[in-house]
Amino acid sequence: MNFIETIYFILLSFFLFGFFNKIVTQSKKLLALSFLESTVFFFNLLGAFTYYILKLKNNLIIFHVLAPLQYFLTIRVMRLYFNQKSIKMVLNFLVPFIITLNIVFSIFFQKITEYNSFALLLNNTIIGFLSIILLWEALNEFDSEQVFAKYWIAFGLFINSFFAFFIQGFMNFFIVKRMDFAFNMYKVEMLTYTLSTFLLLKAFYSEYKLTKLGNGNK
Repeated sequence: MNFIETIYFILLSFFLFGFFNKIVTQSKKLLALSFLESTVFFFNLLGAFTYYILKLKNNLIIFHVLAPLQYFLTIRVMRLYFNQKSIKMVLNFLVPFIITLNIVFSIFFQKITEYNSFALLLNNTIIGFLSIILLWEALNEFDSEQVFAKYWIAFGLFINSFFAFFIQGFMNFFIVKRMDFAFNMYKVEMLTYTLSTFLLLKAFYSEYKLTKLGNGNK
C-alpha cells in the first residue's frame, strides 16, 4: 500500500467513529454520510486485503457490488441536502432504475471479472450532474452558516465524480489496451479520492458543529 492509499484509508476511517458519537447518531445527515464513507472504507479495505494479502489477481467482484451500493448511499446523502421537492422525487425514481442497470451491466456486459466501467460511467454522470445542482443551491444560500456542510458535500462529490468519469469510465479500455497506463490512472484516481474524502470530512465536521449547537437539520 503506497502513501496516498494510506492517507485515503486514514481519512475514511474517521467516519467510523461517528457511530460511537451520540450527536452523530441523532442526525440523519451525519449518519447518512457516516454510512456512505464507512461502506466505501470497508469495501476498499476488503479490496486491499484480497490484493495485497491474499494475492488475488482478480478481485473486481468486490467493486461490482460496491458500485450500486455506493450510488444508493450517495443519493441518500444528497437527498437530505436538496431543498427542491421535485429533485427529491426524481431521486426516488432514479435509485431503483440505476441500481437495476448496474446489475444488468455486471451480468450481461462487463462481468464480475472485468472492470465495471459502464456502471461507473453512468453513476458518476448522474452524481456529477446532481452535485452541480446542489452546489448551485449552496451558493445561492451562502449567507447562511448552515450552508457550509452542503457546499462541501456538493464540492467533494463533484470532484470525485468529475475525475472518476474520465478514469473509472474508461478504465476497462485502459486495462485492455495499456496496463501500464491503467496503473498510472489508478494513481491519479487515488489522489482524487483522497481530495474528495477530505472535502466530505470537512462537510461532516461542519454538519457536526451545527448539530452540536442545535442548528443542524436532523
